[in-house]
Amino acid sequence: MLKFSSTSSTNVLINNNVSIYPNPAIDIITLAIDKPEDISAIQIFDIMGNEVYRDFNLEAKCFANKTVAIKLPLLYNGLYSLRILGDNSTEQKQFVVNFVDYKLGRNNIK
Repeated sequence: MLKFSSTSSTNVLINNNVSIYPNPAIDIITLAIDKPEDISAIQIFDIMGNEVYRDFNLEAKCFANKTVAIKLPLLYNGLYSLRILGDNSTEQKQFVVNFVDYKLGRNNIK
């Protein structure tokens, strides 16, 4: 069974450390996972609770260094919630998207 806890700057999954970086993100987040086989799925939700991404095959995408790079869909700037599902446990972690349109020199806020 997975147990969750958090520290001041990085959320930690006890017995299976999971961290998200970079935070804030632009278009890719990386998950560093000690035991990817213990995580059955991840989902990303916007601030309104709309699911904007899901992946039920995380272990297959994990690199040898136990990281997974997730290409985010085109998202507006703001706060997002990453839901991690595993072994009858669920944990949510937050991250920020701060996409800057470098061609226009401004954020994508409309």
